[in-house]
Amino acid sequence: MEPKERSALMNRYCAPLFIGENYLADGHDEKTISATVTFVRFNGVDFAVTCRHVSDEAYASLTSTARIHFGRAVIQLKEFKGKSFERSLRDVDGDKEIDISITALGNGYLETINETGGKPKSPIDLDNFQAVTVNENDMGLAVGFPDEHKSLNGEFVQSPMVEVIAAFNTSLKPAQETFALHSTLDKPSEFGLSGISGGPIFALDTNGNPLPCGIVFEGHPSAINYEASPSSAFFNSNDLFIRGYSLTPTTFEAWLECAGF
Repeated sequence: MEPKERSALMNRYCAPLFIGENYLADGHDEKTISATVTFVRFNGVDFAVTCRHVSDEAYASLTSTARIHFGRAVIQLKEFKGKSFERSLRDVDGDKEIDISITALGNGYLETINETGGKPKSPIDLDNFQAVTVNENDMGLAVGFPDEHKSLNGEFVQSPMVEVIAAFNTSLKPAQETFALHSTLDKPSEFGLSGISGGPIFALDTNGNPLPCGIVFEGHPSAINYEASPSSAFFNSNDLFIRGYSLTPTTFEAWLECAGF
């Protein structure tokens, strides 16, 4: 698969998530806080997945919210019911905190949204799951929309999708809950990775095709011109480091149950 074709495919699975006050009624711009959502289909239903720390930011106050943008169409992730607001994203609860939050979109929703214009979106289809075999030092790709790299082009906010290519730290096994990617560059990265939380992670098959295998919950460097402090100098500005949750039908079903779906 050619790089442009691969990028277009990975872009279909995710979208920017903008966070702000008052339903973002006044719109959004390049300074609006943003993160990433990944679309997943399970048992015929489409879901949007991001991180718990993203939803914490989205619902930090009674008037704050988050919206998924598809060109001129949006999905508002907060509803007014009765006399109060109800958040759409549900955190995955359990014996230990999992940094994942999920909302159900329903059948055919993405197809309808695609008709409004913008880049087409489609879900990672766990109903036709293809298991991924990954060995240590195989290359992985994490994608998302970094918060610091948005720009304004006329009336439109441009939010570029970044592709982070790094090596798997260990082999990836079916029952494994989390994994990491890590590589060291010759020079510091030009991108801060804050905002890619909630984005999908891929492994490459023998033909170079991206196979979905996880969801990002941490990325380094977090900011442009990152400088490590003496107390947190495990990574320096030349390191790329991504932590992710494994994405399988078994894992996703457990997340849905813990989130109350």
